[in-house]
Amino acid sequence: MNFLNLKNKIDKHTSRFYDWWCSATIGRLPRLYKRSIFISSIYGLLKETKDPNLVNLSKLNELLRINYSKEGFSTGFQVTSLIWHNLEKDPIVHCRTGDFCLFEVSKESNMTLNQINAVIDLILDNTPGWLCYGSPRLMRHDLYVLIKNFGIVGKLSAA
Repeated sequence: MNFLNLKNKIDKHTSRFYDWWCSATIGRLPRLYKRSIFISSIYGLLKETKDPNLVNLSKLNELLRINYSKEGFSTGFQVTSLIWHNLEKDPIVHCRTGDFCLFEVSKESNMTLNQINAVIDLILDNTPGWLCYGSPRLMRHDLYVLIKNFGIVGKLSAA
């Protein structure tokens, strides 16, 4: 058995254990906490950071009314790469108007509705079941508000 095969077996085992652990812990959290982790981890993914900027988070919290405490978002930032590792490896969004990189969302404030929906579909398709909260409609709405206002939230980081 070569090293690559061994690594793949370990990765599969680790991945299954991680999914089980997340399902047993995060999956049992109240919807409000899962929503907070979902939104803040997506925000961290799009900003490509694990270090939350409190100015950005207060604006994000104001837009989506998730947490009473700005520090409540930190968990999502800390687990961003664990949740969204598939999107970090293959961040290409397929859209009718052309393909683009998911990480361009943070730089592009004038996205078309087709592009926004393509990003939302990609994120929802890659969302683990244990992180789902409420209805798919609510999750779609939260993502829409986040992406549509991303330019506002992103501009605050320069302040």
